[in-house]
Amino acid sequence: TTGCGSICSLPRGPCQHPCKDLCHPGTACPDVVCDYLVHVTCECGRQRSKKPCGRCDMLESSAQNGKRNIGVRSINGVEVLTRLVCDDECVRIQRNAALADALDVPSTTPFNGSSDSSKQAIYSSFLLDVASREKMLISLIESQFDLLISGARNSVNFDALPGFHRLVVHELASVYGLDSSSSGSGPNRSTVVSNIQKTKARTPIPLLSKAAAQLISEEKQLRTSANRKTLQITITCSSESTSEMVQTQFKQLLRAHQGAYKIHWIEPREPSEIVSRSCLETTKSRWTALIEFSTPERVRTVEISLQMYSGIHLRRFSDSDELSLPPKPIKSAWDD
Repeated sequence: TTGCGSICSLPRGPCQHPCKDLCHPGTACPDVVCDYLVHVTCECGRQRSKKPCGRCDMLESSAQNGKRNIGVRSINGVEVLTRLVCDDECVRIQRNAALADALDVPSTTPFNGSSDSSKQAIYSSFLLDVASREKMLISLIESQFDLLISGARNSVNFDALPGFHRLVVHELASVYGLDSSSSGSGPNRSTVVSNIQKTKARTPIPLLSKAAAQLISEEKQLRTSANRKTLQITITCSSESTSEMVQTQFKQLLRAHQGAYKIHWIEPREPSEIVSRSCLETTKSRWTALIEFSTPERVRTVEISLQMYSGIHLRRFSDSDELSLPPKPIKSAWDD
């Protein structure tokens, strides 16, 4: 059966990230390595980055020969990838914080961006990614957990949850210090969360929903900064020009800015145009490059310097534009 030609976008596999294949009615989404970008952290949460999902952001079992792999931690019996490995600086900060706590003195080194490290919640990349995509689900879970922390309820029951959502409940419950368990059979088992160890349970600071919103805000600021430093340049070349020749031509145009820019991609534009000169027709082709400069001010300087050339079209980006960056290679998270 022929599809509609649009991107499928159905949630695929255990990670539930959208399928990027074209519409494929009657067939299952392909089982390929997921390249959806997710937030990743180290075990303590000091280091943070974004990397391809790598099939899914959790492994039900990553242990081999009784030993857990580096970058994997267990939450309610489920192995969750943290992806980044703590470095010497992470160890030093944790050691200082533990010593300060033992001596009952303030820690001199802020931990995880907070002057009060004992109250700063650390969320896994899995939870941050889910919270950025499923705000209503996280809001529901947080409101139910608030009832447990306040003592208004002794337990809450989440009925008929798919495995992916059960994992969210279990992991977030561990952040709150609540106890969770699943019961029943089949794919949609129910999950019960209770506040058994009342002295251990507390509302995390910040809430997961607020932490995810902050990340989204930071990413928007970064995208805005990148947009203001990026310029799309289209030049007219001979139809016989190769990509190497065109790249050389772009470098010649920007020779005054050497070392202050990065070419993200160069590609031909269709169709070619016919130019008539003295009764002779020559075929010209257009090539476009997406180039990021060191500062927004340099972009303006480039615009002024290129205005004297004919056959050159410049396009600046607004803060809301989505830049068409080259696709990242599909790889496992363990390839880094």
